[in-house]
Amino acid sequence: MSGLSVVQACLALCYYKSIPEDLIDTVFCVKFIQRIEDEIHMCYSKATYPERVLNLIMQLNRTVCLDYPEANVPWFQQNYLEAQLSKKTKTQGKFGDDVKKLLAAVLSDESFFSCNHITPYGYQIDFVIHFDKSRKPIPVPAETTILDRITKVAILLLRLDSYCENDLTAMRGAEHLRTKHLEMMGYKVLHINEHDWNTRYMNSPQIKTNYLKCLLQI
Repeated sequence: MSGLSVVQACLALCYYKSIPEDLIDTVFCVKFIQRIEDEIHMCYSKATYPERVLNLIMQLNRTVCLDYPEANVPWFQQNYLEAQLSKKTKTQGKFGDDVKKLLAAVLSDESFFSCNHITPYGYQIDFVIHFDKSRKPIPVPAETTILDRITKVAILLLRLDSYCENDLTAMRGAEHLRTKHLEMMGYKVLHINEHDWNTRYMNSPQIKTNYLKCLLQI
């Protein structure tokens, strides 16, 4: 198997939390990393292959750190992650802009939510809202604030490619993993499906506003 195939197989096992510890030890060692570097150096498709492999290794490193802390694998992808984030566009497209506009109307103030929030280990959250103990939205607290009794809500916008091709109600492994890991980080995770958002049954701003109010329970 190629290094890419090994990493893909490991990540697939992680979706079911079934990766053996000896396989983690095999992948996260100097010998295997050297093998990956050699494959990248020798590959034909230098425009896409290296980026594909490195991104999957980052995902695997993140998953093992969060789901298998007993394996003692360090997080060594921060520099790679920051470089990738600096390349990404911050625009959300029509779907994201539409949700943002109506969220501002529902919450009455844009200071009550943040957009494109990046968590430790590099997960991106489309919108984050904080609620106090009375379920009232509050401005984004400073990092030093003690978040006791504050509810963190993460809203994830799901496109068609977030779902399995043969079952449009089942999220793909990577998306399911992101939801699980955000919950581990203390977020209450909510999803907005682009297909549902644009369906003919949600064809007016008022209907979408009511949908958001129900979703947020306000």
